[in-house]
Amino acid sequence: MDDGIVPGGGTVLLRAKVDHFEEAFKAPFKTLVENAGYNSEQASYKVLESAQGKGYNLRADNFDYVPVDLIKAGVVDPASVIKEVVRNSTSVVAKLITASVAVTFKDREQKHD
Repeated sequence: MDDGIVPGGGTVLLRAKVDHFEEAFKAPFKTLVENAGYNSEQASYKVLESAQGKGYNLRADNFDYVPVDLIKAGVVDPASVIKEVVRNSTSVVAKLITASVAVTFKDREQKHD
């Protein structure tokens, strides 16, 4: 990995302060926490209040909303992957801003009256 590693578990993106992307960048962290059966709002608050590099090892048996050093816990992401996420996100937004129209899909579960 040429670019090294960063604390994982979505915490790098959770802490990112990028205009128009903050909510989207919170999604990976929130999804991981909720899929593990925990409250993502409480977890987000605790991580954002903790020191840089702290987050949650969701595989730990003693999860109690106390952030740990993710590098020491072995919860890491390749920095190049995070860079690509940001690069691709900005590319998609730039295309949507300059497009005259965007096609979206409706939820197939919606009932039509």
